[in-house]
This record gives sequence, structure tokens and C-alpha cells, in this order.
Amino acid sequence: MEYFVESLVEHRLSKEVKALLRLNKFPVLAKQNNVRAHLQELLNKGIIPKSDYLFFEARMLLNEYTVKIEQEIGCDGTAFMFYCASMNKMYFGAGPNFPLVMREIYNDKPPAWDFIHYDDDVLLSQDVRYDEVFKPHLPSILEAKALSGFSLLLRVGGTCLGSFEVHWNRTNAVKPGDVEHVREELKQVSKALYNIRHEMLDTLKSEKVCISYK
Repeated sequence: MEYFVESLVEHRLSKEVKALLRLNKFPVLAKQNNVRAHLQELLNKGIIPKSDYLFFEARMLLNEYTVKIEQEIGCDGTAFMFYCASMNKMYFGAGPNFPLVMREIYNDKPPAWDFIHYDDDVLLSQDVRYDEVFKPHLPSILEAKALSGFSLLLRVGGTCLGSFEVHWNRTNAVKPGDVEHVREELKQVSKALYNIRHEMLDTLKSEKVCISYK
């Protein structure tokens, strides 16, 4: 599974593909089906490799899950963070409503900073201002107004793939049942990622073989 994370970290849509899609004109979720249609057309015409299509499909899937969960529990932002075992770092994966300043806290963060604080795969705070765990990054967290929330470790096939972050812009916002609700939702995400990663890794492998023979 770690090779799947490495692929997500290293594999990016090229500037040429972004230009073809003109992604800046598409709202994050409202036009995702249109983006999919454009990507499919580019793939069918041989303009982009299948790995580009699968990479963007994975990102859209994760974005859809973040917005779905935000609507269901009424939080202000969520995000998928991916753990790359070979680099021993965390990377922002998806979450259109997750503040940029919060992404910068997590990006390239050694996992030991928070993994050791998890209890039953969850780290929860009703007021980060008085939580020692968040003290080193408190100024940035307050700038993002992420005053309460929780983090759940994301496991796929028994491997820790990263974490799912949830925050509110007010204190004492985590309600009874929120953690379990998100935990159940993440089971569906895990199944989807498990299926996508097989196809993506097989595709990347075949594309590298084709390139080596050119």
C-alpha cells in the first residue's frame, strides 16, 4: 500500500493536461462530472495516459467524500492526509475546504508528531487552545480558526495510509457520535481506495514498461 501513496505523491497531472482541462474554470465539485467527461475524452484520444486519468479520478473521489462528510456532521473542513512510509512524511491528499495554513502544518510533517497521541486510532480536542498536543503549531491553527475537531487514522488492508482530519471554527463542537459516523464513512473510502490502488499501480507499471521499450 505504501507504493500507492508514493504514486499519489509523485504522480501529478502535467501542466499540459491542466491547460487542456482548464481546471481553473471548474468549481471543485459542481462540475466534476464535466471534468470526468473531458478527461475520458482526452484518454480515449490518446492525449493523456491512463495514469493521469486514474490519479485525477482518485482525487475527485476523495474530494467528494470530504464534502459529503462535512455536510453530514456540519463541520467547517475536512482533509485526507497521506503517510508515505519510505519518506516517513505526511502529505496533503484532498479536501477543498481545508485551510491552506493547516495544509502547510501537515505537509512533510513527521508522523511521530501526532501518531503517538492517538487513542483507538483517534485524536480529539474540544478546544485546541488548551491542548498540549497542538501547542507547537497553535498560531497557525488559530489563524485557520480550527478550534476543535478530531483526526482518525485511515487504514486500508491493515496498513495505515494516513489520517482524516475534521475541524470546526468553534470550540466544543464535536458531538457524540461524530467520530463513529466518520469512522463508518471511512470504511467505504477504504474499500474504494483499495480498488483504485490496484488499477493505478498496474497502470503505472505497464506505462513504465512501454516507455522503457520506446
